[in-house]
Amino acid sequence: MAPPLKAEAQEHLQKARWHAEFLGRIDAGTFPDWTLVVGFYVALHLVGARLEQDGIRVTTHKARRKQIRKHPQLKDCKAAYFSLQKASELARYSPELRPTGHYKATTASALLQGRLEKVRDTVSAHLGVPITLPSIR
Repeated sequence: MAPPLKAEAQEHLQKARWHAEFLGRIDAGTFPDWTLVVGFYVALHLVGARLEQDGIRVTTHKARRKQIRKHPQLKDCKAAYFSLQKASELARYSPELRPTGHYKATTASALLQGRLEKVRDTVSAHLGVPITLPSIR
């Protein structure tokens, strides 16, 4: 049985659930870029909950990446997390990746579903807390 969740870990889970609720409302066909961005932030807060449960507080993407690489309970989802982060960055910052470009709805949905589920499953198993993700529209 997993130990009780620390308040900081609970806060990250609450934020992940909040973003997941919004993710379920986004029309990926119209906003594939935002689908990827919000999906990444769901993953960020899931990972944040796992780290906070171990007393590891990170406040930057760089510090989080470093902790993910060395945290034994996150090894199974680190590739999925980093893939989500990269997709989110490309969707936000690359002018050639407009919604009608590379990240169309099917691409965004497929990229998110497998990877976000991997992060969710890994974190959920180690925290002992069920985490529900929405279906991507």
